[in-house]
This record gives sequence, structure tokens and C-alpha cells, in this order.
Amino acid sequence: MKHLLNWVLSAVALWIVAHLISGFHLTGPFAALIAAQVSFMRMMGVGMTLAVLADATLVRMLLVPAFMHLLGRWNWWAPKPLARLHERIGISESGDDETPMASKRERAAVTVTDTG
Repeated sequence: MKHLLNWVLSAVALWIVAHLISGFHLTGPFAALIAAQVSFMRMMGVGMTLAVLADATLVRMLLVPAFMHLLGRWNWWAPKPLARLHERIGISESGDDETPMASKRERAAVTVTDTG
């Protein structure tokens, strides 16, 4: 179970900063609508700004990691054809350094010497 928690934390750490920054960047144009003279545009600006801020903070920082923890290994489920493709080209979920593709590359390595 601890291994699963490390997976969730590493997955969240990879994308959380990008999502937060993009969410806060989106709030700028929506907040600019609040200064409009038309009341409908003001309401739209307030609503969109609050929705994007809630999504960038509450949903992405709390709900997504919680659901990832609940789903467990199903977060990293791959369809059978994709799993076979990964197997064929040597992509592994385990993160081991020695993969079939790496061993093929090592066997195919050619050294070049200067004869000049």
C-alpha cells in the first residue's frame, strides 16, 4: 500500500505545478470580464473566475489525488493492444534500468575508431 501511495505522489508531483499555473493564468482574462459595463459579462467573469480557481485548487489538489489513491492500480491500466505494444518496444512500468530494448541497444552498439 505504501508503494501505491508513492506512485500517486509522484504522479501528482509531475503535473500539479503545470495545472496550477495554467489555472491561474486562465483567471486573468476571466477576471477582466468583471470590469465590463454589461451585467451579464460581469456575472460571467465572476462565475468563470471562481470556477477555474476552484478547479485549479480544490479539484486538482484534493480530489484528483484522493481518487487516485482510491483507484489504486487502476490508475495505470492500459488496454491489451497498448500493453502488447509496450511489451514489444520494451517500455516497462516497473522503472527497471534493464529492459529488453536497452539490451538490444547494447548489443547493437558499434565502436568507431579513427584510422587516420
